[in-house]
Order: sequence, then structure tokens, then C-alpha cells
Amino acid sequence: MINVKNTTLFLAISMLAACGSSDDSSGTGFVQMYNASANSPTVYLEIDNTVRTGATFGEVTTRHNYNRDDYALNYVYLNDNDDYIPLLSDDDTLAIKSDVKLLKVVSGDYNEPRIDEFAISEFDGEDKIQISAINTISDQQEYDIYLAKDDYAFVDAELLTSTQYLALPELQEKSEDHYTFYITLAGSDEVIFQSSMVELDDEHSYIAMLRPSFSSQPGGITLDLVSDGSSVTSLTHVDAMSQMRFYNAIDEYAAVTFNALSTKDDITTPATPSDTVTDYFPANAGTFTLSMLDSSNNPIVNNFVEAVNKNTSLISIFYQHTDDYPAMISITEDLTPNAVSHNV
Repeated sequence: MINVKNTTLFLAISMLAACGSSDDSSGTGFVQMYNASANSPTVYLEIDNTVRTGATFGEVTTRHNYNRDDYALNYVYLNDNDDYIPLLSDDDTLAIKSDVKLLKVVSGDYNEPRIDEFAISEFDGEDKIQISAINTISDQQEYDIYLAKDDYAFVDAELLTSTQYLALPELQEKSEDHYTFYITLAGSDEVIFQSSMVELDDEHSYIAMLRPSFSSQPGGITLDLVSDGSSVTSLTHVDAMSQMRFYNAIDEYAAVTFNALSTKDDITTPATPSDTVTDYFPANAGTFTLSMLDSSNNPIVNNFVEAVNKNTSLISIFYQHTDDYPAMISITEDLTPNAVSHNV
């Protein structure tokens, strides 16, 4: 009788344990990559010898789902011969977990990349978001990130987190709302970055990636909001300046000046010889009228209209059109130090 009772008790305990450990997970997990390597080309995920989506600097791949298991993982880019070149000499291991997104962050020089992994559990809080931030800028400087509802001033903002280089602080739960981001140097109350207002939707996890802007603003910061989407929301400083320069490509005019006029700026360059580019001039975002004047200050071309966006670098090229009249074309310059591909 004792043996029967012990057996019955063991079976009952075993059944309760089995019920208590029932697996409600989906058995599916996710992987996504953010590219924080400024000099890299487009980097693609290669999983079990299959190339998936890629991302350039400051972008993310698609979030790819896989069954819970281990997979061979590498990071590849296309060379000039359209061959995929691996960044790592040996494959890494992608260990997919149920209901967890593994966010891979590629940083540093693409020739010797640093790759960090951050595990972010699925979040379904009604009318709630999860959010934190990662500093990909430098291990020499940390930052404090603040959030203010709507477009409230910095005095009304609450500290979200203090960053550490390539580390993910605990995600904070916040209400779904419109928010403004503020950034200060760690321990300081002087704002060095203020975003425009952005809407953060419920049931999303957001990682605010701090990265260099590589734009007209020295030491400028861009804040990339990474969620589960295949693109980031890039936020720049609301007071970020732009810059302009001008190129005289008309041989007929050996010395010209350029003028750029807006409601906030009146830029006039020194005399510029033909086939010469001017220095950069700081400019506020806005709509400019551009003119080129000869050595007697007479207009050669007048009142070309150009829109200058915030935090951009623009070159305006004045040239002789094939129909024998002066014309202008403006190009937004990409100042990111990409070592493999270049925009012309």
C-alpha cells in the first residue's frame, strides 16, 4: 500500500509539474541588424548561406523570423564584381530564442568590425511602449537621454536613461504618446540635442541609436529610432545648421561672386575663379535665391531658387548649358566616410 501511494503521489506531482511548465511560446524568434559602421558599404545578413536583407550606415535590415534553433551567421557586402565578401573570417552562431528579437549592431571599421547582440523580448503592452538607448558614437563620452511629452520644454522632460558605449540599459515602459527627445552630456543640464516631436506607437519596443551625423554640424548627433520595422526614424537637432558652397564651372567668367539670400541669411562669397569651388558657408534651413555676379557686380544668373534642408551640406554648381546659357544644379553632399562606395 505504501508503494502504491508513493507511486500515485509521484504521478500527481509529475502531472502538476508538466502543467506548470507548459510552453506558451511561439517557438519562433527574430533577428535584425543595425549598421553603426560609418565607413562600411551596405552590409547584409547571411544566415545558413542564404543572403537576407542589408543596411547601410544608420539603417536597419528587415526583421527576419526563424524557428528556435542555432544557425550559421555572417555579414557580407558586395564588391565591384558583385561577389559577396564576408566581414568575419569564420561564421558566427545565431541562437534564435522564442519570442525574442536578437538585434545585431555592427560598428567600428568594417575591415575589423565589432558586433554586439542585444536580446529584446516581444512586447504587447496595450497603450504602452518600451524604450531605451544605445550610444554608438564613442567610448570616450556618455550621454543622458530625456523624454518630454509632446513639445514640452527640457525643464518638463524626464530622464530616460544614461548611456554606456554599445550597451543597452534596461528598457523603460512609457505611455503611447508624442515625445520630444533631449540629449545632454552625462551629468550636464546643457541641451546639445533636441528632436522634433515624434509619435511612438503602442505595443512597440524602441531603441534610440545615438550616432554621428557626419553633416554640416561639427560633432553633430543623429538619433535613429529602431523598432521592428524595416526602416529607422532619423531625428536631427532642431537647431542644426546647414552649409553651402558654390562652384564656378563657366570658363568665360574668370572672377565671379555668388549670393545666397533667404529670410535668415545673406551669403556673399569672395571672387571665385573659373573651375574653382568656394569654402563652405553656414546656412539656416530655408528657401534661398541664388545668383552669380560678374566682376562688375552685374548678374550673370539671378534668382535661382534652392531649398536647403536642415543639417545638410549643399554644393551649387553654375555651368554653361548645352543651349549656351548659364544654368545651375545643386547636389546634397554625403559626408559619411564610406570606404567602399561613393555617391557621385
